Amino acid sequence: MVKLFLKTAGRGTLIYGTAPWYRAAFGIFGLVIFTGTYLSGSQVPFSWFSFPMLFSYFCIFAALYEEKWQFILPERRILHRYGVLVLAKTHEYSLDDADHLLLRQFRKGGLSSFGLKGGSRNVHLSLQLVMKQGDPVVIEQISQRRSAGQTEEAARAAADHLGIPLKTENLPLGH
Repeated sequence: MVKLFLKTAGRGTLIYGTAPWYRAAFGIFGLVIFTGTYLSGSQVPFSWFSFPMLFSYFCIFAALYEEKWQFILPERRILHRYGVLVLAKTHEYSLDDADHLLLRQFRKGGLSSFGLKGGSRNVHLSLQLVMKQGDPVVIEQISQRRSAGQTEEAARAAADHLGIPLKTENLPLGH
């Protein structure tokens, strides 16, 4: 998943989504590679499927990809939009159906004991919206190292903003 960032919008809305600078950086990088490869085609046999061109397509696709959670308090709803341009999908959840937010720590690819050696590379965080009925909805799943405390901060801010409890699972004391 893409790393998400928290920002406050007007009128009681909290947004947790991809940062504009992230998308802009991928777009600029992709366009520079695309342009450079295309213009150098006069000196080297040009191919639309060469590695640099494929890499530029990936960068441009990453720039067009959007992942955004909107916690809209006045309307008592939560929107999740993800995808590329017109192909993006939007899911809507009612705040009245939300029970709590869950921040869960888990280890990928190993035993569940956190006392095992092997570093923190496999330790991940999952931020979930738990509904009163039905399955929880995963908001973000990220390695704890990459999160660097931002997921925990976003979870607390979203729970405070929405007025619902934040529960934790397998997190050490102090979180």
